[in-house]
Amino acid sequence: MQTLQDLFDHYKRTAPTKGKLVSATNVLIHICKSMNVAKAEDIGRDKFTELINAIDDYYPHSTDKAIQDKSILAEMIGHYGPRDGWEVPFQQLLRSEDSNLRQYVFQVLEYIGIRSPELVLPYIEIYRSSTDLLMRNVASILVGKIFCAGHAEVLKPVIVSWNQQGGRLFIREVAVQLQSANHSFPAESCREFQAWLKDELNISVS
Repeated sequence: MQTLQDLFDHYKRTAPTKGKLVSATNVLIHICKSMNVAKAEDIGRDKFTELINAIDDYYPHSTDKAIQDKSILAEMIGHYGPRDGWEVPFQQLLRSEDSNLRQYVFQVLEYIGIRSPELVLPYIEIYRSSTDLLMRNVASILVGKIFCAGHAEVLKPVIVSWNQQGGRLFIREVAVQLQSANHSFPAESCREFQAWLKDELNISVS
């Protein structure tokens, strides 16, 4: 994953909708124009730190349009994971002044989290104790998504550790999310998670 084009090519392989693919293509065009390069292959790791500013520079009078482009870039990174240099622009996006963008950026980690939870756990660790309630809420949803995607054995010792560190309130927030009809948790895995929380940590939601 050496260039912006590589990230785009990986995103295409995830079978995005036609509309999302068109939007992602436009983001590459906007970034290339802003950075004055001919093609996305010319934007290598040494330039990844400049991508967010490039989007802002492309839209000097439209914060909303810049946010749209940033959200699409975040989704592309979310599918690949914040690694191989992409963690830097991802962190920049997480520090956005726009709360909705921050929340969305965190949410897109679900894409890679259900396959490689180790890439997402450091971010959950940061936000599980956050005073930003929106981000903590996303963290609790991600825990449920990852656990129920087949990574119980990865998360169980982590959750036990959180409990020992005084993180019981956050774990209960995870349990609340498991009961929410707003999230598509696999039913059987969800029940197993709820049973484990109750039996192992005596945490349940009545």
